[in-house]
Amino acid sequence: MGQATSELPERGHLAPGSVAVFDWEHTYQGVELEGGPMTWRRAGANGTASGWELSIGSVTESRLDSVFLGGIVRAQFRYFDSQSFAASPLQSMFTTGIRLGAFEPESRVGLSLLTVDVFHGAYSFEMFSPRVEAGFGLRIGRFRASAHVFSEMLWRWWGDNYFDQGIAFELRFEPPKTKPQFIDPN
Repeated sequence: MGQATSELPERGHLAPGSVAVFDWEHTYQGVELEGGPMTWRRAGANGTASGWELSIGSVTESRLDSVFLGGIVRAQFRYFDSQSFAASPLQSMFTTGIRLGAFEPESRVGLSLLTVDVFHGAYSFEMFSPRVEAGFGLRIGRFRASAHVFSEMLWRWWGDNYFDQGIAFELRFEPPKTKPQFIDPN
């Protein structure tokens, strides 16, 4: 078997067998659009109502053999009913999973750093609202489609807290990789 070659400068500071996880060789970037139906309820209430969510964001993912991990930064909008909305201009998610050929089961955990909302005239904001997701993706070349179940708590600073959960469908596109400027073109 031949020795793998690298286009990167020599990494003399790494131990033998070490891997630079988020380096150019292993890292891929993409744009993702995610949305879908959800149910929601006020904390302490038993009844639920239907709504939907939509988000768009940037994904950075590192792939090592059959394992991947990465981060997602996105903006998200939630429609609860005709008088209730929430917008998170900055939601961060950590994602990890395994690659089984084109199939990719994964899990995500993250939080909305800041959210502004209104529920039937009661305005509030949230910081650090937690969210978890689990799903399954199908990758074909630079395109990926997936479905995730999710659960989230809107940790409101004024008024009642709310919970939402549902299923979100994701479409992701990764543009072709270009060699970074710091790598010698020769």
